[in-house]
Amino acid sequence: MAQQLRKLIEDEGVLEVEGALEKRIQGLTQDSRRVENDSLFVAIKGLKADGHSHIEEAVNNGAVAVVYEEKTCDDFHRDPRTTYIRVADSRRTLAHLAAAYYGHPSARMTLIGITGTNGKTTTSHILGAMLETESCRVGYIGTLGYRLGNRTVSTGLTTPEAPELQRILWEMVESGISYVVMEVSSHALELDRIEGCRFKTGVFTNLTRDHLDFHGTMEDYFASKRRLFRDFGVETAVVNRDDPWSVPLLDGIQTPTLTYSLEGRADIYARDIHLSQKGISLVACTSQEKIPLESPLMGRYNIYNILAAMGTACSLGVGQDGIREGTRALKGVPGRFERVETDQGFLVIVDYAHTEDALERILRTAKELNPACLITVFGCGGDRDKSKRPRMGQVATAYSDYTFITSDNPRGENPKTILQEIVEGARGLTSDIQEQRDKGSGARTPSPEPFEVIVDRREAIHRAVLKAKTGDIVVIAGKGHETYQILGNRTIHFDDREVAREAIQLGMKKERKPRWKD
Repeated sequence: MAQQLRKLIEDEGVLEVEGALEKRIQGLTQDSRRVENDSLFVAIKGLKADGHSHIEEAVNNGAVAVVYEEKTCDDFHRDPRTTYIRVADSRRTLAHLAAAYYGHPSARMTLIGITGTNGKTTTSHILGAMLETESCRVGYIGTLGYRLGNRTVSTGLTTPEAPELQRILWEMVESGISYVVMEVSSHALELDRIEGCRFKTGVFTNLTRDHLDFHGTMEDYFASKRRLFRDFGVETAVVNRDDPWSVPLLDGIQTPTLTYSLEGRADIYARDIHLSQKGISLVACTSQEKIPLESPLMGRYNIYNILAAMGTACSLGVGQDGIREGTRALKGVPGRFERVETDQGFLVIVDYAHTEDALERILRTAKELNPACLITVFGCGGDRDKSKRPRMGQVATAYSDYTFITSDNPRGENPKTILQEIVEGARGLTSDIQEQRDKGSGARTPSPEPFEVIVDRREAIHRAVLKAKTGDIVVIAGKGHETYQILGNRTIHFDDREVAREAIQLGMKKERKPRWKD
């Protein structure tokens, strides 16, 4: 597709133009390596690199126009054949240009944005199932990538950069998709990736410690999330009333709201809750109706996801039958309390939990299944919020009978340094936990410390699975659906589910004895 440069920039608050505007633009990007002939290159200052230092490279690669930021870079070489456009904020301009280039696709669909620390992916899939029972064509954009029909494509980001995001939305419109459910990350909000989008409904799931390496404080993290409900035309806000951050959120927005709760002080709340290995049953109540719901998903935390999806579905006009059928239809989400099924006699669960709150929810859910022994494998990512590492160590040790602390995606950090910071938290609870176990059922002989550190994730998973006996549960947390591991500057193939199956097959060659609780 092609657009006239003059038309693209007419509403963008341009400060200065050098060169002709009567040019046909065949693409736009902020990555100089992706520039092709007749492209528009937008130079933005990124977290690791500054696009202004790559302007000449972009021109050499075929850019016929360049957008750059005021006072950031005025001393680069000008090519007389290229148009240079100076703006006050090139990142925000990039998003609006992308929306304009693709014909403002969000205005031609019903766009739902889901934000929060945990629950975005599962909520989006439950909601999608509800909409699909009403014969709606639904697209997804989120942590798992984007889904267009039967095709799922990884993007590497929960919410893609603006040019890719707008292209995806345009593809969905062209494919006849009328509803798009998008996970909206705090990074996307802070970095203006969704500028130019307009949302019908916004959902707030919760807010717990995460990404403080980027945001600095919980207040700044919250402020980013709140932008979804203030700046993007949201007509209805669906809010988890049980989360403490819902109070300043509800106080700070003028948008009509639907709240949900497990405590009965909201527009939608749950009663008659039953949890088992077969799933969840509950009655979802409003002031006007009570809807019995059943779901194959497990865990109390998934009730919040079901209620969030129900509130959103109600805001979009989905009826009782669609809500019931959609809740029942979703069997699971990749990497979200996902069972690794074989005939091993014990349960292996893989989950994406990578915050202390998410890990606690997963381990609580596993405990509710009454395992003879709960064994956990987890780590923390490198180059990310360090403050959560000891906290996650505390959570794992508090809820697990035995824990293997291992690498996640160490990225540029020394894995041993990351593991030591986790261990500091794990040791903080060890003495209390040991005392409780000494008074317990004697399911196993207590060790001096109920955890061990294994740097190699594959080895840790194998050790955990081989340690398990009949009646146990092994939880492998942190990476979930991911099929890679980032080690320094290398990215290797790594899938927790595949590695767990390898270990299970190896273990099935050995005789296992059941582990009974008194």
